[in-house]
Amino acid sequence: MTAGGWICLISPLVATILILLGGTRLTRRAAGWYQQFLRRPATTAELNNNVAALQRGTTDQQLIANIIGSPEYEQLAIKNATS
Repeated sequence: MTAGGWICLISPLVATILILLGGTRLTRRAAGWYQQFLRRPATTAELNNNVAALQRGTTDQQLIANIIGSPEYEQLAIKNATS
């Protein structure tokens, strides 16, 4: 087998590993936003949605804006302001 053949075999594996490692990093980043802004862990669905959005090119700022524009964040802000 030529070197080019090995590259063809290795590339999909390397690509998969890089995607998985990137997904883990993105998951940690998204999870941190939920802890920081909503004071709770993100659900699996929320993490999956946010990671998918980041992988599609949505910016951190756009996702954070979604979180702090949510009714849940508003209720938390009201609760904290009155306590």
